[in-house]
Amino acid sequence: MSKLATNMAQLPCPFCGFGRSWVVRRKKRRCKSCRHEFCDSTHPVTGFRITADQWKKAVATFLRERTEKRIAEEAAVSQKTAQKIAHHLRVMMHGEIPEGSSGIVEMDEAYIGGQRKNKRLHIRRIQGKRGHGTDKLPIVGLFSRESGKVFVDVEPKKLDLAYILKTLKERVVPGSRIYTDGFKMYRKIPEIGYVHEYVDHAGGEYVRGDVHTNNVEGFWGIMKRKMGCIGGMRRGRLHLFVAEIVWKFNHRSLPLKDRERALLLLITLYKPGGTGQSLPVQQRRPRSSNRHSPKAAHIVLPCPRDTSFSCEGSTGLVREKPYFVNDDIILPAGVTPEA
Repeated sequence: MSKLATNMAQLPCPFCGFGRSWVVRRKKRRCKSCRHEFCDSTHPVTGFRITADQWKKAVATFLRERTEKRIAEEAAVSQKTAQKIAHHLRVMMHGEIPEGSSGIVEMDEAYIGGQRKNKRLHIRRIQGKRGHGTDKLPIVGLFSRESGKVFVDVEPKKLDLAYILKTLKERVVPGSRIYTDGFKMYRKIPEIGYVHEYVDHAGGEYVRGDVHTNNVEGFWGIMKRKMGCIGGMRRGRLHLFVAEIVWKFNHRSLPLKDRERALLLLITLYKPGGTGQSLPVQQRRPRSSNRHSPKAAHIVLPCPRDTSFSCEGSTGLVREKPYFVNDDIILPAGVTPEA
């Protein structure tokens, strides 16, 4: 890469989000739009004017299950910034997907929607059902006994056979053993190349040898207890709170310091542009007579999940395409972990 291309690298400005800047001295860069000087090492996460020290304190407080008010106090930021930090961390956690499962995999579903007595009167008057006939939001979970990790997908539509088979084909290696409960929809699993065994909960059978779903059902209990502590959330943000619980569960064997390093590595390596193979960046910047006025750029970045699902992060990042996984850390194309 030429010296001119290096000087005009696509590094978004943390003040206005514009993607063109040049080197002025040492590691300092100057934005072509707002003319602010910034340093990539000073503000490690694009879209936040927060130092690396503040990020370390915010991540440590976030992983200790503290409130956003406590994050603001520990990191010395405003409460609004603390909310954006927590949201950004959940978006990054949502992007880190465990590798495909093999061996023995437990599969089960849960329904999220709160207690009926807490809903509005016109909803309480409708006769609701329990279990598979409920009107709550279905969530499908896969627990791998080999890795001890869980994969959870929040399905916004009705749970049907096509979705169950599609999830297994995408997340589980063919020929693996799938353990479920006695839900009749699971009886079609052997037709797509898996060994299926189940326990009939309706008949009072919960364990038969090593055939059971106790691990994934234990995770449902952990998830629902933590959601009860949050005190309610919008349905459109449910997948982010579930992703936070899943990420913490999958890294439960690591010490707290190692979990902090893993999460810091996850958010600092995910940068639009940079050296090597750059990410597709699309900027739509409104025209303005004053070129020095900060104007936020809309940046379109790859989506850590599939193209049918898009999520908007706290920094205006809209992810659309998947990118690869390396050692359980989501990395953009062309970016490698530093030694």
